[in-house]
Amino acid sequence: MYQIDEKRLAALKAKHGNVYEISVEDKAAVFRKPSRQDISFATSTSGQGKDPIAFTEAIMKNTYIEGDRELLDDDGYFLGAMQVVSAMVEAKQAEIKKL
Repeated sequence: MYQIDEKRLAALKAKHGNVYEISVEDKAAVFRKPSRQDISFATSTSGQGKDPIAFTEAIMKNTYIEGDRELLDDDGYFLGAMQVVSAMVEAKQAEIKKL
C-alpha cells in the first residue's frame, strides 16, 4: 500500500495546495483539489453531470498525483473511492439576500 511521509506531503501541499488521500482497503493515492476547469471538464464529459461514474472518473484522473493506480484502473477500488470523491469537490456555502 502506498504511504506518504511528512516531507513528501509538505512538498505536495506546497505545489498543489489542498491534497487528499483516498484509501480503499489496501490501496491509497493522493489527489489535489479539483479546479473549476477540472469540474467543468468532468461535467461536460459526463453528459452535464448525468453520468456520475464518468464525472468521478474524470475528476480522479485529472487530479491524481501519486499512489496506487488501482484506485483509477480497477473497478472494485474505483467504485470504493467513488463514494468519497465528492468531498474533494466541496464548495463554500453561499447566501443570497434581496436588497
